[in-house]
Amino acid sequence: MRVALAIFIIGACSIELWNPLTGLQPWNMVMVACAAVALVIAVFARVLYGQAPAPRLFTFDYAYLAYLVWLWFSVTWSVSPSDTLVQCVYATLPWLATIALRTESLDRALTYILRFAAVTAVASLATVVLVPSQAFQPASSWIIPELRGVFEHQQRLGLFLGAVIGLVVIAQVNGDLSRLLGRSRLLKWTVLVVVPIASAWAFARLNGVYVVVAVLVVIGLTKNAAARFFSVTGFVVFLMWLTTSAETLLAGFGETGDGETFSGRANVWNRTLVAIDYAPDVGYGFATFNTPFFDDFWGGYRAPSAHNSYLQALFETGMIGVVLCSAVVITQFAGALKAAAVLKRVPYSGFLVLLALLSSVSGVTYAGKPTVIFVLTLLVLGMERQQAAEVQRRRRESGEEVPLTRSAWRLSRRLARRLRGPDAAPHGRTAG
Repeated sequence: MRVALAIFIIGACSIELWNPLTGLQPWNMVMVACAAVALVIAVFARVLYGQAPAPRLFTFDYAYLAYLVWLWFSVTWSVSPSDTLVQCVYATLPWLATIALRTESLDRALTYILRFAAVTAVASLATVVLVPSQAFQPASSWIIPELRGVFEHQQRLGLFLGAVIGLVVIAQVNGDLSRLLGRSRLLKWTVLVVVPIASAWAFARLNGVYVVVAVLVVIGLTKNAAARFFSVTGFVVFLMWLTTSAETLLAGFGETGDGETFSGRANVWNRTLVAIDYAPDVGYGFATFNTPFFDDFWGGYRAPSAHNSYLQALFETGMIGVVLCSAVVITQFAGALKAAAVLKRVPYSGFLVLLALLSSVSGVTYAGKPTVIFVLTLLVLGMERQQAAEVQRRRRESGEEVPLTRSAWRLSRRLARRLRGPDAAPHGRTAG
């Protein structure tokens, strides 16, 4: 099962890798192939060795299943049925694989993610010397060249490495970091030094802000007083930094020659809204935004996505798709908070869900084709929620008190009195 988990994470993290074969998308196929292999290995291991506990399905799984059904159904009206069909497979297989793998060790999964991030950071910095034409984002809107390294785009590199930095911070707060990094000094130095350097050089701007906000919010939601103090202090420092650096940061989103703002996103949003006005009530079909069908509509600049998950969902799957996608987000975050309450720690999955949600404002993480952050969110959330469910089960079996609602607590006390009989003394007192 370790092999299956490693294969899946390699496939998930490879989605955004640089594609030297122009016109093809081999990394999507690598991702879905890795998911399929991991799923087969996990199923056979369970059948042959009878591994326990069995993976469980949670509310967010049913919400995602409903969303998937709508995506598959959109093949019937899609302007490009073949594209929709292929991307539906890409959206379904990783989810099935995460269900089969969620009984595995969360620590091991996080360690594999840290290792892949370390390799990504080192390889990305190496491209500056070895492949300078690939190393930096073309037509950069910033003063210094923006590192994209081995990824297709610097925003995706910055978001992925930023997510890993966020996981490292949460691991340190939870007291898990030394265990996740192990004894390898090379891994420690790479994760703690090289990854932040590569992330900063990518200069992902808004995605960097999203990482900081997601970390501080998820830490602030815990019941630990020290963690809350850290969160509040961090927000104050972060807001002070934003205030003093606002002019410099906004320069990176300044107007271009075409009057576009937010690095051209405002223009993309406006054109997407115009296209939505002509769309049927159910949209144009899942994963159709970047199809040649709409090339003439865009004119000189062809946006690869709507740069906003909810606009993309409205464009491709209509209002029903937006509602179902929103249900996925809400149930995922609720599941992360429930896991945090049971495990009594800052939830790794809560951070990833928040980051995926925030990055969906200026990019497409939810509602579009699978991305690194979305697939890792499915995996970590399923693992953490499964872990919490097993902790609850063991507590019940050992007779430990489990959280009850106030009405359920009163009912249990009333039932206990009846079982003791009318002559029994009240709880906490002695008879006579």
